[in-house]
Amino acid sequence: MIVEGELFSIGQRMKWWRERRGYSQKMLGDLIGRPENWVYKIENDRMPWIGFPS
Repeated sequence: MIVEGELFSIGQRMKWWRERRGYSQKMLGDLIGRPENWVYKIENDRMPWIGFPS
């Protein structure tokens, strides 16, 4: 995604996707097997994205 020439971070993309579908951070966390605070930290760029475990 590009808005005014600026790229979105993974966290910003995740937040956009989550809000567009009407999911709470807890709901998304439950879907991907992560706690709600992990979703918050990723969305707000407070923790680096290292991907999902294999």
